[in-house]
Amino acid sequence: MAVSRSEIEERWLGQPLHENEAETILESFNRVEQILGRAWLEASLAPGIVGPSVALPIYFLGIQLDVLSGAKGAEKLIQRLQAREPAALSELHSIALCVGSNNVELEIEPPATVGDAEKVPDFRLRHPGDEWVWVEVTRPNYSESAQIAQKAAASLRDLLAMIPDGMELQIRFRSEPSDADLNSVRAEVGHATINQTIDRPTFIIHTSTATPVLTPIGDDEQGRPIFGNAVGRVSGENRALLSVRVPYTDLRGQQVIDAEARQLPREGPGLICIATAHGKYWQALIERSFSPTIRRRISGVLLFQTGLLLGEHGIELQTAGRLLSNLHARVPLPSWLEASLHRLPATFRTAGASKAAETDGG
Repeated sequence: MAVSRSEIEERWLGQPLHENEAETILESFNRVEQILGRAWLEASLAPGIVGPSVALPIYFLGIQLDVLSGAKGAEKLIQRLQAREPAALSELHSIALCVGSNNVELEIEPPATVGDAEKVPDFRLRHPGDEWVWVEVTRPNYSESAQIAQKAAASLRDLLAMIPDGMELQIRFRSEPSDADLNSVRAEVGHATINQTIDRPTFIIHTSTATPVLTPIGDDEQGRPIFGNAVGRVSGENRALLSVRVPYTDLRGQQVIDAEARQLPREGPGLICIATAHGKYWQALIERSFSPTIRRRISGVLLFQTGLLLGEHGIELQTAGRLLSNLHARVPLPSWLEASLHRLPATFRTAGASKAAETDGG
């Protein structure tokens, strides 16, 4: 049964669609319904939860599904999408980024001979008549260090009860906190007043007037990724906000590309797409790993991530990415693919050019 405009407005978005976008959104929702099924679409709903954060991912999923219309083997990926495999969503997103507006041939899970073994890369694509580009996609799990940071950030959520209405309090650690650091933060928060900066060797606390938008203050001094946890309290016009950010170390970039490269044939261009929040941090690690003697089957690595942010036109689902070309590769990526991937913004675009909080680390 087709999805109606009124259903989208009432059950997913929670507000009327603008006339200039209604047709496109309706078409996208119905593509999801036709390809993944009504049951899949219904499962995206949660009782009492509506809004752009619910509707936008489905809208963009429908746009991405359109790239599978002429793909050989598309049914393999569709079955995994129907099963809600997280890796399948990353693969579909990678396909959409690589295909873009280009006229290409696309094959999902094509067989490939790698040495004496038969492998199955995630997909391959090419301009008609050109050489195939083989692509592997991965979405690494959080490292042990990231899990420790996540636990530490979450452990301070109860401090929200100590924050008075009208105050926003941000805590940023300079290293993975010890129990003593956590206790020190608790003591400082108990005496914090509005518009104050408390600067200590292992952490810094900023307080300000609470606003509807939380803008993280300051980056990690060593450029490491940061895991963030934010909670708030709203009562009428009164609000209180608490943000805790903890840096962590993750040096797995080289191991990740080595594992994925084993699926790529030695002949032809090879691309590895990594869905990660570590793009800025892993870039130097991966670029240093390219050399004239090893990893030459890797023509390039795409580091990308998505996030829901407050942009110039309200809440937006954005993609940021960095293509790292391997100058030592046996075969370079075709120029059309490099040009498409270099169009990705390296960072998210946020309202007022400010940095918005990322929901999956930083």
